[in-house]
Amino acid sequence: MINIIKSIPWWLAFIYFVSSVIFGLIAGVPIATKYYALNIPHEVNALFVLMAFGYSYILFPLCVVAAYGYNHLAFLNKRYNRIIYAIICSVLIPVVFYGVGINLYYN
Repeated sequence: MINIIKSIPWWLAFIYFVSSVIFGLIAGVPIATKYYALNIPHEVNALFVLMAFGYSYILFPLCVVAAYGYNHLAFLNKRYNRIIYAIICSVLIPVVFYGVGINLYYN
């Protein structure tokens, strides 16, 4: 168990966390305001920021699992696969987190 914790690139988990907040604000807020017909986009903007920090006990483990998967791919020595995996995780983590969170909040 300790070897698993030592092998996780924590810097990458932090980058996934920050990119989730940024992508949520850039792409998620306009989508949520149009889909749910909300009139106040700055309120949704604040909600997205607060969700990332309020539900960090859900978001951060997603980022840690993604970072562990990236580290697992590093042993294969295929740079192309690692780049594709990092891009996919940078997009999928916010989609899953904010998609489920906003759906539960507004429905």
